[in-house]
Amino acid sequence: MEITLNILCGLGLFFIGIAGVSKSLRQLTGASFRRLMARAGNHPLSAAATGTLAGLLLQSSNAVTFIIISLIGTKALNTKGGIPILAWANVGTSALVFLASMNLKLVALFLLAATGISMHLSNDKSRYQYFITGLMGLGLLLMGTDLIKMGAKPLQDIETFKSLITFAVNYPLLSVVMGMVLAIFTQSTSTVAVIAIGMSQSGLFGIDQTLLLVFGANIGSGISTALMAANLSGTSRQLAYFQCIFKMLGSFVLISLFCFENGLGWPLVKASIASIDPKLTGQIALAYLALQLAGVIGTLPFSKPILGLCNRLSPPTKHEELSRPQYLYDQALEDPQTAIALADCEAIDIISRTPNLLPFDGTLLDDKHRDILLNSSLIVLQELRSFLTEMLDYQPDLEVVERNLKLQAQVELIEQLLMTTHQIGMTLNTLPKTTGITQISNSVIEGLHFILLTLVDCVTEADKESIPLLEVMTDDRTEIMDRLREMLMKEANEVDQSNYQPLLNVTIFLDRSIWLTRRLLLTLK
Repeated sequence: MEITLNILCGLGLFFIGIAGVSKSLRQLTGASFRRLMARAGNHPLSAAATGTLAGLLLQSSNAVTFIIISLIGTKALNTKGGIPILAWANVGTSALVFLASMNLKLVALFLLAATGISMHLSNDKSRYQYFITGLMGLGLLLMGTDLIKMGAKPLQDIETFKSLITFAVNYPLLSVVMGMVLAIFTQSTSTVAVIAIGMSQSGLFGIDQTLLLVFGANIGSGISTALMAANLSGTSRQLAYFQCIFKMLGSFVLISLFCFENGLGWPLVKASIASIDPKLTGQIALAYLALQLAGVIGTLPFSKPILGLCNRLSPPTKHEELSRPQYLYDQALEDPQTAIALADCEAIDIISRTPNLLPFDGTLLDDKHRDILLNSSLIVLQELRSFLTEMLDYQPDLEVVERNLKLQAQVELIEQLLMTTHQIGMTLNTLPKTTGITQISNSVIEGLHFILLTLVDCVTEADKESIPLLEVMTDDRTEIMDRLREMLMKEANEVDQSNYQPLLNVTIFLDRSIWLTRRLLLTLK
């Protein structure tokens, strides 16, 4: 009973410690660290340094994975730039394993004593609170590792457990599967490696079993990441798949070398790490580092085909495709004339989407797809705003400045037109499909759809003949609105009172859409 409690207590302290370290470091490495990661993806060396630092600080490749996924989601980083950062973050997590391989019981006791006294003397709002909590977590982690080692040591004298270990030695695959299960449960390879170090220090596990346990844990960690990303889609899930491939490839390489060494007697993995460090705990830490480096070497040179595979497994969603600017790129800002021309093209591309919010060709557009079209267009417009603002920092000539300011005004009008047209479609979708309401809906959709198509012709084809026509259609809206309100009044007696207000709102939104179209047309002339 005492043995079990010692091991469980050690595991409990270890998990509390690693959670405390991770939480504190996340607070200490907030927005500024995320900005550093976002910039690092543009250069291999900076990606390697930043990734290693991220793994070193967060001690969780899963945490780094989902930070990068969030950066990709906000367009601060692309998948291609995130892959090398994530690969090297796995290498950074080796620090914890090396730390656990040392006999640091006195350090653990000192950390717990110092942080406990500091927390008692300081207030909860102290600027050093997260730093103190992180050090306490480290102390608990090291103390937990020592308790696991102490608790497991008596097990080597129990005959039943000896028989179980002997059985496991005869079936190496069992150690790999055990490592996979533990990693899926703990969601961390380094955690399993540290536990394995504690078991090996007690003399419970030999080098072969421990290495296979760690190799299996690496596979389990990759599977765990893929499972955690099951609710994601598109490019966000691609990074989780890359992490899974990274882990499996590293384990495949090391397990293959391990089998060759044991089967053929070639001096490979075990011989190499034993020549560096004769201690078993040091050898486990080195094997863990080799495992991560094998993943880096096995994936980064082939990142393009691996990314292609991830893209096939989780293709970009419709929202992601529509949210990607078609013409903007940062290098164009160095030539303001080219940049403003590209910005014009991007604005025209968004204007051409407006009729699709109210299709009149028999296409049924549900609220979900209408939301996707609107939200993705708003994201591109935000990118366009940022692009136009940055363009002014390059000191363009007066002509470009005037076009820039004019285009910024157009962007505001385009955004309002998109939102108002979207609101018309959403409101019409909520109404019952009676004969009268259907007639009103068709009139609204047909009329506004034609006006928006004419606007698209004016901007995409430079159709000068369409401009006077559109001016006439949008100049005096009295006749259109009077006819629509007359239809609405006829329908008012038959329609449920709860549907009358949405119908009235449609006329208001329609009036605003036509007014915005005219304002936009005037800026284009």
